[in-house]
Amino acid sequence: HAAHLVHRQTQHGGRFGHADKLNLYLCGFGRRVTVDDDRYSVESPLRLGWAKQTLAHNTVVVNYRSQLGAESLYDAGGQPGTLLLFDRTPFLSVAEADARNDYPMAPLAVYRRCIVLADTYALDIFTLVATRAITADWVFHGAGKDVEVLHAILGERSLNNEMVENSLLGSDKHGYRWIDDVSSYTANEQWSATWSSGLHTIMMGQPDTRVLLGRSGGEASLIGDRIDNRTHTTSTLIARRANVLDTRFVALHEILS
Repeated sequence: HAAHLVHRQTQHGGRFGHADKLNLYLCGFGRRVTVDDDRYSVESPLRLGWAKQTLAHNTVVVNYRSQLGAESLYDAGGQPGTLLLFDRTPFLSVAEADARNDYPMAPLAVYRRCIVLADTYALDIFTLVATRAITADWVFHGAGKDVEVLHAILGERSLNNEMVENSLLGSDKHGYRWIDDVSSYTANEQWSATWSSGLHTIMMGQPDTRVLLGRSGGEASLIGDRIDNRTHTTSTLIARRANVLDTRFVALHEILS
């Protein structure tokens, strides 16, 4: 099994870079089970509107806004992260990185991810500390459209009503407009999600965690400001914690055979 943590200690990636610091990829049993949806033509509205944005990656979005480097199609304004720890033992590999400099618009003292990789699972710890209250969206895109959320209470579903989707997601900017058919859940205790790709994720419980699940990826065209010819290829899962100063998302990822 393998995991890849993006911190980019060197330059951002030039004008083709994405706002994707602390993004996580997972592979196992000869296949990739997470998605980084970035194969779009220059003409596609999803290239800037979705793929360039932080929301399209497996990381944490702060206050519904992307990290630096997502303002325009060729924005190269992202900042490098800092590798804090890398170590290996015969049984475990550990990597930890911080990328707080990519959120100067947010009052962050810590924006850090630690990955502990064993033979059959990856322990994923994402820590945020802020000087003022923030909303943190932990985002994950497992390969495959089908996702089952367990041990969480199902709430409202948008049924592709744009006004309801915007209300549930909290924004229609920075990539949020490209998530459709949103379902909301309340998860005060430990909960889990299983993707059709064979990825099983368990997250440690914390009161007032809201889980949002919607369809994403695919293609579309814009006629004026109206979205047309919309297709979807995957699903986006968001674990949201609102009005927090110090929070830690702790998840265990297992790739099923």
